[in-house]
Amino acid sequence: MSIDAQLSEDLLARGVDRREEIRRTVTSLIGNDNVFVTDAQRQVRDTRRNAWIGEGVGHALLTLSARRETSCVDGRICTLSEMHQTVTRQGLDSVGTYVQHGVLGVSIGESKSTESNAGANLGEALNLFAEVEKGIHGPDLRARLSAFRYVLEPGLKEQVKDSLWSDNASYLPIIVYQDDYDFATARPKFDRMKTPRDRRRVIVVQLPNFHAFFDSVADAMRAAVDEVIV
Repeated sequence: MSIDAQLSEDLLARGVDRREEIRRTVTSLIGNDNVFVTDAQRQVRDTRRNAWIGEGVGHALLTLSARRETSCVDGRICTLSEMHQTVTRQGLDSVGTYVQHGVLGVSIGESKSTESNAGANLGEALNLFAEVEKGIHGPDLRARLSAFRYVLEPGLKEQVKDSLWSDNASYLPIIVYQDDYDFATARPKFDRMKTPRDRRRVIVVQLPNFHAFFDSVADAMRAAVDEVIV
């Protein structure tokens, strides 16, 4: 995935050696199988594998917003940062730009995946946006926006300034979960943030069978190695 939300054919791996490299990468991310018997294995499943796949779900939803306007952001996604290459890499889950009536905005997403603790996970995501407003993630945001300038259309790239992420940002907590939770519950921390209410959007994906979904995605990823790498 490149920063303009397009697949990069030039960087598609090819050949036997590359196939084995990609297979090792995939299994390092999601494991060799879906058997999680011990507490330690389930910990890896819940905090590493599912978390990384859940981040991919968030990216997929935002990528769809590059094709047509959705309710994820108030406009059309123009660029989107890549997913974390590894499950343990720190930093913002997703940074993108979107346009509405010729005005550029910044989308900042934080993904959480949980079977039964949606409320706690939403609270953790909101902590990230509080850090953004304190300037803690300024270097990361500036680096992402600097890269986006090269692919944005004329008239948009000139709007990429240091003030963009503080003056025209959307906060997007993305929660993938199973058990019911009332997302309308008051969140004073969210209400106190500087970004206007219409640019604070909670994106929720409720799954009827949480673990079965992630197992099926993991199976599809393992099977795709032989299908994609020729």
